[in-house]
Amino acid sequence: MDTALVVIEVQNDFCEYGTLPAKNTNSLIEPLNKIITWAISKDYHCIYTRDWHPEDHYSFVAQGGVWPPHCVQNSFGADFAKGLIVPEQAIIIDIEKDSLLVNMRCSAFKNTDLKQILDKLEIKKLIVTGIATDYAVKSTVLDALQLGYDVTVLIDLIRPIDIHQEDSAKAIKKMEAAGAILLESNYLYKTN
Repeated sequence: MDTALVVIEVQNDFCEYGTLPAKNTNSLIEPLNKIITWAISKDYHCIYTRDWHPEDHYSFVAQGGVWPPHCVQNSFGADFAKGLIVPEQAIIIDIEKDSLLVNMRCSAFKNTDLKQILDKLEIKKLIVTGIATDYAVKSTVLDALQLGYDVTVLIDLIRPIDIHQEDSAKAIKKMEAAGAILLESNYLYKTN
């Protein structure tokens, strides 16, 4: 199959009970599990990205960054969200796992081997879900489009941080303007 489902940073620290929570994440897990199950039934590859920070990560306030400590390697906060299906064959891409390699945009393509993995698997189409609309989702989608992938964003299966009220709305417009297809997940069940 030339298609992959990409589940971006659905981790405990980005959920409602975490240190850096996105909005409305309690409503994300069940429908996300439904699309993961659907993708598995289609033999699509499932790729999960996760923040995987060292304790002294440059983005943390103590190191002069702007964020509270989050998704520290091997911590509960870095684990995938409670109840999220992670299939045994899932490919996991760790983001920002080194304090010396800066990735302020939080793209899953920066300082990772994601592109090489997609190329090796001959994947051309990405279906993107996850957290956060206005950070990692946006940056990963924009980079994927620039690299020539066909990208569909399931807008009912992404969640924003929205530090400023319009951040996620601007991110969605930017992804669409760059060529991303925006769909509700129910559309996939009807057409496939």
